[in-house]
Amino acid sequence: MPSRRMAEVLLGAGTTSIVAQGLHAKQVTQLASRHSTNLKVDFHDAALLRDALHGVDRLLIVPASRADAAVYHLAQVQAIVQAAIQERVQHLIYPSVAAVSLPWAYRHLASERLIAQSGIGFTILRIGTLADCIFHRLPIALRSGVWPTSAGKGRTSYVLRDDAFSASAAALNAHTLPGADLVISGTQDFSMGELVREINLIFGAHIEPAHVDDDVVLATLTGAGVPASIAAGLVATDRIMRRGDAHAVGEGVRQLTGNPAVAVREFLLERRIDVLLASKYGWSRDVAFTRPPSSVQFL
Repeated sequence: MPSRRMAEVLLGAGTTSIVAQGLHAKQVTQLASRHSTNLKVDFHDAALLRDALHGVDRLLIVPASRADAAVYHLAQVQAIVQAAIQERVQHLIYPSVAAVSLPWAYRHLASERLIAQSGIGFTILRIGTLADCIFHRLPIALRSGVWPTSAGKGRTSYVLRDDAFSASAAALNAHTLPGADLVISGTQDFSMGELVREINLIFGAHIEPAHVDDDVVLATLTGAGVPASIAAGLVATDRIMRRGDAHAVGEGVRQLTGNPAVAVREFLLERRIDVLLASKYGWSRDVAFTRPPSSVQFL
């Protein structure tokens, strides 16, 4: 079930027939004038869900987020898969995770099993480390001159959220797919030290990596204003890098869209003004892709 941003990417890609389904009426109706059929669904109502999937050939499943995420996530996927079986959907596409040791990976792995057992053709998109992980930390590091990390010598590649959306949209539109299991990631991996050097070159900064433990990273981030849930996710990314579990480099973006994933240097340059503005104020959610480049606003 596409998020609003996913639906916008699909419409931007020229998709001519979209059935966008969601839980929130306001978000659904805002797409109504843009050549899509928009339906508000209740995942507890099997009949309504079946009606929503009637005539759908290919289905992209993006479960909604909630506080009780794990249970709710699996309940959504199970309901969607059952409705898809009954309505004879031909292909399921599911954005999952590349790093299976992430704390929230188990809900994705359980969802993959439900999809694989459905008997419907499917494609799993293994999304690597999102570039959000850089932008959540960068304004703080520019202010302090320090990049606290517990990643050690571990490595990862970074992919823009919009590249992941574009790859998912391309998979939904594709007549044939290059495989049933594709890695959606950046094309070059970095250690934290290498990433900081790249940042220093682009921003003319003198940030130093500080190799500390998980607790210190968490305390530093939350102390700088990063919400606890986001800070915990950033620490989890450091942890899987340290363990060597985040080393996912693939060509899935290029295979699906025809274009390579946007490189780290390129997206840092694109967001340079926004990041510099944010560094005057500390952490800002807006830098992490909730707005277009160079449109960060501080109230």
